[in-house]
Amino acid sequence: MKWRLTGRYMVSVIIVTIITVFINLFVFMIWLVLQANSQHNEENTPETFTRSFEQYISFSDQGITVNKEGQKALKQQNAWIQILDENGQNVYHAQAPKGLKNKYTPIEIVNLHKYKDKQLLSTIYAGGKKVKGKEYSYFIGFKDPSIGKYLFSFDTKDLVTRFNIGTMILLSIDAIIALLIGYLFSRQLTKPLGRAIHSIQRLANGDYTTNLPAKGIYKDVFYNVNHLSEQLASSKKEKDKLEQMREEWISHISHDIKTPLSSIQGYAEIMKDRNYPLSDQEMMHYASIIENKSLYIKDVMEDLNLTTRLKNNDVMLHKELVNIVPLLR
Repeated sequence: MKWRLTGRYMVSVIIVTIITVFINLFVFMIWLVLQANSQHNEENTPETFTRSFEQYISFSDQGITVNKEGQKALKQQNAWIQILDENGQNVYHAQAPKGLKNKYTPIEIVNLHKYKDKQLLSTIYAGGKKVKGKEYSYFIGFKDPSIGKYLFSFDTKDLVTRFNIGTMILLSIDAIIALLIGYLFSRQLTKPLGRAIHSIQRLANGDYTTNLPAKGIYKDVFYNVNHLSEQLASSKKEKDKLEQMREEWISHISHDIKTPLSSIQGYAEIMKDRNYPLSDQEMMHYASIIENKSLYIKDVMEDLNLTTRLKNNDVMLHKELVNIVPLLR
């Protein structure tokens, strides 16, 4: 019984733990999707700022320049800009840090866009603008150290496989932890129930000496079991007392019956014996004694019969209205 209860609690804890893990994974995935969408749709991200910055780039007699609004926006973002022509040659820069090159090879442009430049201490995003049939590229570097950019390269099939393996490992670890916690928890939870069940079995077998400590979450149950044990012990004590009184009463009745029977038997033997010449007066006297003793035995037997009927609830009460005054008199 104890192991059955422990097993049920363990299964319940494991099921709740697994459901909780699945809910957490589902909520976490939804949160990631929402975060990705919010970052993608946010207008003030560095990438969005870089792509929309082409509106501030204009062409004049001096060449490619950034208007006053663009320069103000760069100051607000704590950023710098460098504009390159189709050959990777610097044609314009503003608020640029030290170490900025005047010409870049294609691979340098790619690396500058992909990775954070340690020399420039900036996170760089790239954009482009077409002016009079020529393609110009520009870099905007953000000096804020809290801004970062990381590019990941992965195989979708390998990612799905690793995700499935990781999920299985995570669920296995959670199941083991849930099994251990469920065992310890259910053991502590079912141990008092085991004591209560054992005590009830002892009560069923007639052992009324149960006394459980009335504490913990099952203190009401323990209190009621102890109270039941006391009531049963008291009832047994009262029953034993009544049984002893009944035996004594039957013993007294046997004695009360045996005494008049002895008298009846003795007088009957005298009356039957021809060696004892009895007068009519003596015969009447002995017969009267035998009759009185017989009536006495009859009364005792009726009392015994009434006792049995009372015990078996076999006595019908015939109620009637009477005047209590003459009855008491």
